[in-house]
This record gives sequence, structure tokens and C-alpha cells, in this order.
Amino acid sequence: HKKPGLKAINAMGLISGIAWLIGFGMLVDYFLQMQVGMGTLLPTVMKMFASAFFTLQPMTALATDTPGLPFANLTGILLFHIGNLLSVLGMAKYSYDSSQPFAKKNFPFFGMILNMFGSG
Repeated sequence: HKKPGLKAINAMGLISGIAWLIGFGMLVDYFLQMQVGMGTLLPTVMKMFASAFFTLQPMTALATDTPGLPFANLTGILLFHIGNLLSVLGMAKYSYDSSQPFAKKNFPFFGMILNMFGSG
């Protein structure tokens, strides 16, 4: 069984990063049309920028036959985690109902917390 080469791994990383970038770009566009507040828009924009940084490392690695830009993944992951944290804080402030902590309407808040810790 042959292991995938670095070019194949970087190509998959580039495709994945582009898909994330398109997805978050569409979400930002949707949020702008819905005129959501900055508490929702800012974390989403941060994750969109994180996706752009996630495309830089594999793209430059493929183009230059080097490991690619060394700061790109670090910058991307920092933006993504800060965006997740801001999403949790925004949901805690605007949508979490502390009078009924385990009500079904609070499930998205708990889901975002699990997502934040699970992606770290």
C-alpha cells in the first residue's frame, strides 16, 4: 500500500481550504443580507479569513516545492479558534436562556461549545 505523497496531501489541503473559504464567504453574504449584528458577523468573518490562510500553506507548497508559508496555518488556526470563542460568547449573550438551561432551544449553544473544544 503506497502512502500519498506530499503533493497529493497539499492538493487535498488546498481543495479543503477553498471549500471552507467558499462556505464561509456564502455565510458572510447571507448574514449581511439578514443584517445580523457584529456579534454574529465578526466571528464568521474571522473564520472566513482563517480559511483563506488555510489555503496559503498548501498553495505555496505546491507552487514552490517547499513546505509553503510557515505562518499560514498558525494564523489560520488562531483566527478560527478566536472566531469559535467569540461565537460561543455571542450565543451566551444573545440566545442562551439561563432560566431553562437544558431546554431544547439551548442545544445550539451547547453544540457550539462542543465544537469549540472539539476543534482544539
